[in-house]
Amino acid sequence: MKLIRFGTLGKEKPGIIKNEKWYDVSSFIKDYDEDFFANDGVNQLKRIVAENKLPVVDSNQRLGCPVYKPSKIICIGLNYAKHAKETTSFAFAISAISSIGSIVPISLFAAIIVINIVVSLIDLSNCSK
Repeated sequence: MKLIRFGTLGKEKPGIIKNEKWYDVSSFIKDYDEDFFANDGVNQLKRIVAENKLPVVDSNQRLGCPVYKPSKIICIGLNYAKHAKETTSFAFAISAISSIGSIVPISLFAAIIVINIVVSLIDLSNCSK
């Protein structure tokens, strides 16, 4: 199960991807915000998915940032050999304001030469029960 937020920019709804299908969970979950994660939201969501028939969503919609207004984004680059050669640290932080969804234009300053893109979906398939 992967967490997604889908819909038009600024009006995204929480959903999940399970078995390659997109489902809307907005009638059960307000959003994937800090309150959701601080109050056992993942386990509540697992129960909701198991106990309810969720509406299927068209997978051609825009994906937003999977977490609503994250305050911190900490990345672990354990599987990136290039990162290992560049630095002695495998953990790095990204500014929370840099999180965007898909199909969003990126404004570039003239001084920027290289852009590194980090793409992430939150995958809950290996979380403990």
